[in-house]
Amino acid sequence: MACGRIKKDCPEPELRVGALKTIYELYPIEQWLHIYTDGSASGINRGAGAGVYSINFQLSFPVGAGCDNYDAEMQAICFAMEATIECNDNTVIFSDSQAVMQQLRNEEKERRTGTMRRHSATPPPHDVMGNDGPLEGEKQV
Repeated sequence: MACGRIKKDCPEPELRVGALKTIYELYPIEQWLHIYTDGSASGINRGAGAGVYSINFQLSFPVGAGCDNYDAEMQAICFAMEATIECNDNTVIFSDSQAVMQQLRNEEKERRTGTMRRHSATPPPHDVMGNDGPLEGEKQV
């Protein structure tokens, strides 16, 4: 970044270019299936929905009343992982939820060390990377 190391000091177009460059260097589109997920809630007890997008498929679906953004994002990621479980391609999932990514990392760590204290239907993270937070209105990559 020409603007330095502090994200807030960088112009948004420069951050966008840097993020896309990093994505395509780490996960070239010719070698990786890129999947983007999002979860959204319209308010407490009013319902939530999830969306999954890739070049191969697009889907949005209701998650249910009483669910929040976290629940919807988790459902979107789980669906993306289930949809690609038999895929022989490298797959990378992009999410804008740091809370969900951290939970997946924690569950994977617990699974690997055998310290899971509760049952979880959440699959482990699958080549997901994050940064120090998305720009306003942008996906985290």
